[in-house]
Amino acid sequence: MKKVVFLFLFVTMTLSISAQQKNVYAEKVAKGASEHCAEEMSLNASKQEFLYAELYAKITATQKQMKGKDLSQDEKKAIYKKSNKEYVAVLSAEFSKDEIKQITKLTQEYTKSLKKK
Repeated sequence: MKKVVFLFLFVTMTLSISAQQKNVYAEKVAKGASEHCAEEMSLNASKQEFLYAELYAKITATQKQMKGKDLSQDEKKAIYKKSNKEYVAVLSAEFSKDEIKQITKLTQEYTKSLKKK
């Protein structure tokens, strides 16, 4: 009985710790892309932090919807399209349409540069 209780506690603690870890990929992309946008667009610190937080949320939400699922390309495309619409809607609270277009372009540039490395 003690072994079962110990095993249960060990598994629970392990899951708890892993759940608290940040998504390294999402953090790397969000940080790099927000810094790239801030440099190119001369964004202030608060706008850069807002952009980072929203980009990180977009990436992690998209990954959660797709991770461990055998989705077709069309299903993935639909998820990306929906998450992008939500992302643009949130960004519109802080940025103009032209700024959002520029952010999208710069973010795509940054992610393409990561893939080349």
